[in-house]
Amino acid sequence: MTHKPGSKRLIAVAAAFALLATACSGSDSASEPTTTTTATTVATTTTTGPRYRATIRRTENNVPHILADDMGGLGFGYGYAFGEDDLCSLADVIVQVNSERAKYHGPSELPTDVVYKAIDLMGRARAGFDALDPDLQDLIRGYAAGYNAYLEKVGPDGVSGWCKGAPWVRPIDEYDLAAYYKSLTLRASLDQFIDMVYQAAPPDAGADTNASASANTDIGAMESALVAASGGFDRMAGADAAPLASNAWAVGPDRTLDGTTMLMGNPHFPWQGALRFYEVQLTVPGRINVYGASLLGVPVVNIGFNDAVAWSHTVSAGNRFTAYTLDLVPGDPTSYVYGDETRKMTSRTVDVEVLDPETGVVSTEQHTIWFSQYGPVLDFPGIGWTTERALTVRDANADNDAIIPQFLDMNTAGSMDEFIDAHRRNQGLPWVNTIAASADGRIWYADTSATPNLSAEALVAWQAKVDAGGLEKLALARHVILLDGSDPLYEWVDEPGARDPGLVPFDKMPQLERRDFLFNANNSYWIANPAEPLTGYSPLHGLAETRLSPRARMNATQLGVENGDSGADGLYTLDELAASALGDRVFTAELLVDEVLARCEQAGDAAPPSATAGCLVLSRWDRHVNLDSRGAVVWREFISRLGNDVWGSSFDPSDPIGTPSGLAAAVGGDDPILTALGTAVDIVRTAGFALDAPLGEVQFADRNGERIPIHGGTGAEGVTNIVVGGSNNTTTEPGIDLGKPVAEDTDLTPDGYSVAYGTSFIYALEFTADGPVAKALLTYGETGDPTSPYFSDQTKRFSNKDWRTVEFTEAAIADDQSLKTYEVTG
Repeated sequence: MTHKPGSKRLIAVAAAFALLATACSGSDSASEPTTTTTATTVATTTTTGPRYRATIRRTENNVPHILADDMGGLGFGYGYAFGEDDLCSLADVIVQVNSERAKYHGPSELPTDVVYKAIDLMGRARAGFDALDPDLQDLIRGYAAGYNAYLEKVGPDGVSGWCKGAPWVRPIDEYDLAAYYKSLTLRASLDQFIDMVYQAAPPDAGADTNASASANTDIGAMESALVAASGGFDRMAGADAAPLASNAWAVGPDRTLDGTTMLMGNPHFPWQGALRFYEVQLTVPGRINVYGASLLGVPVVNIGFNDAVAWSHTVSAGNRFTAYTLDLVPGDPTSYVYGDETRKMTSRTVDVEVLDPETGVVSTEQHTIWFSQYGPVLDFPGIGWTTERALTVRDANADNDAIIPQFLDMNTAGSMDEFIDAHRRNQGLPWVNTIAASADGRIWYADTSATPNLSAEALVAWQAKVDAGGLEKLALARHVILLDGSDPLYEWVDEPGARDPGLVPFDKMPQLERRDFLFNANNSYWIANPAEPLTGYSPLHGLAETRLSPRARMNATQLGVENGDSGADGLYTLDELAASALGDRVFTAELLVDEVLARCEQAGDAAPPSATAGCLVLSRWDRHVNLDSRGAVVWREFISRLGNDVWGSSFDPSDPIGTPSGLAAAVGGDDPILTALGTAVDIVRTAGFALDAPLGEVQFADRNGERIPIHGGTGAEGVTNIVVGGSNNTTTEPGIDLGKPVAEDTDLTPDGYSVAYGTSFIYALEFTADGPVAKALLTYGETGDPTSPYFSDQTKRFSNKDWRTVEFTEAAIADDQSLKTYEVTG
């Protein structure tokens, strides 16, 4: 792994660091951070001097800028700063990856504890860590040491946030972190099946086998389970029925006013739990200088920029696993047919400690997990594990130890070529697309996520089964590739250049460079720019020539010249790009409101009175989801009743942005449009809101009891700025109370729409002649402590669309009016 020094800007950083080091020398007494630029030590040192040393500069909104002279010190400073702000979430997931949640929280946590232990998550993580580059090992060890130094300083009872005083808050080590990073790679694959793996057990070999497995298949139960399990698939694939989604735009020199390149990143992620972002700058002069956001506990920047390149990610629509049916050997349900032979399943029995919540007693339970040659066996609802058939999965990220090395290489890339080579060399991204722009005038899209590699013959045979209907077609409708595991044809194919055997190599992954714009909004690789569709790739990367979501169509519309957001000249400025990112346009409204109004007019007195009232409100609506938009609530409830059934025309692959279009026609005397509108009006009234209530009075974020109005909308509406409700399924932290909806298929409660998911770390950047210039917001702030002023400060800024100028240079940091600087050692 090679890391080249940065530009002249890093020389200036080095000089600044030398000055700071001089100012810091001789100070080794513990004290709290100050509001001056005098550095102080907040951890004790040994007689031989500290192993780790870093300087933390906190600027506006408490963003930490970590400065160190080596990678270990950088990790230490980052871990310490993070511990100050958000220790609880990381502490909790460390308990999980050690299979100890049930020990502290009871039987509900058993499935993940058992499965993680059965797959030997910690053992795999240890082996992966020990093989890392020494610099990266130092970074991760330093992060753990910094976290521990802060914890030692305040003690578990002094930790801020929801885990204060919890018995499971403890020091961590590098292997704990490595296991957590490995668990992140499994979120779009194994994690979706945890309960099914946990519950899988072989049937009695003597059970009745007279009825065929296909006849015994409960299609309804299977479909329900696919919907439930594919909650992760839908979120990972950006389905508009579920909240996890993202937008990313790169604008090339042909579409910017000054011939520069620009980047906008807008990941839609939870506002609670472990999948939040933390904003930071990481600097070792001459080695790394990167700004952006990391998922909690990650020691490198996941989305951000340096002097040479900027990037963002969106969750990929591709497949991170394949599911397999296995034909079992009669009389032996733990053996299966494979070609002309039979093979035995294997099993692993693990011990897990479990708390009895009523008695407080911790006991040990044993559980057995079964494996085929592909991976864990599932008890899939509707199919189960019968005497004739079982289901199993193979995970493309099972052996992925390259995620952190890849991000470090991306963080330190000195050009677009080096950035692309980071993808080629590591292939460590588990489940995301990448959109990037570089200072040398290039923009790039790629889906380099880990993807199973099937032969052309296997794909043809699988497609024939899909076309014939049955389980394969049903599974595909929920983004699952289901194969016949008893047929060797469906084995993954090894090719040179792949990260691991059986994966698609880098050179066969979807990629595109252009000079105008590129985007992704969780649509498949097919449309990164409507002018140049990508085709010819494996369907496991996602399906081509398929309908785009309204949100993806809105993204493309905003970036286009006609009806776009780049002004009369069609050329973006940075201010225009930022304004577009939070422009809160509604794609479905722009296409359909006038037709809905015409439908009301045509119906006249025959229209339901509630629909007529709805049309009156919509006639005055600005067709945005701004705080002062009146009618937006009615439209959201209307479009939620219909979803894709609102459209009158079918999808045309030759016009992916313009189709489908028009309103669904009335059938006989029943007009689904007016019926849905009337129902929407009734729902809004039932919730107690006026039909023309401004959105800001209805949609809000509860930040420690303070109700902050929030703009934005949903994917079904075709809004790019996603803000919705959501649950916390990543930590044991109490979730945000969303209230009880007033009707099915709505998030509207008598309190309104409570936001818990959506736009998170959002930034817009331009590579100018003087270097990168950026604006950013972290919508939920830098801390998980509700009592901190930094828990709601940026939520208020987001509410007001008050972008913060990113302080990236040493001069900008030094000029910050709220600068706090302190040294940490350990």
